[in-house]
Amino acid sequence: MTKLGEELYDRDVHFILEILQNADDNSYGPGVVAKVDFMLLRDRVVIRNNELGFRKEDIASICDVGKSTKINSG
Repeated sequence: MTKLGEELYDRDVHFILEILQNADDNSYGPGVVAKVDFMLLRDRVVIRNNELGFRKEDIASICDVGKSTKINSG
């Protein structure tokens, strides 16, 4: 697992690209324009997104490797 993490996140800013990709993959209500906010605070970074939120299927997908709810998951 450590090796996987090192290879996926080998650049300091890669996590920002991953967050934006996740926001792009999210579900939004009809007519809603996707929005991601980054708030840099003294002791943390707060990231907010106006997605619809997790469904039961999404949580199951996250918890089970190989069972993505993404359309093009292969």
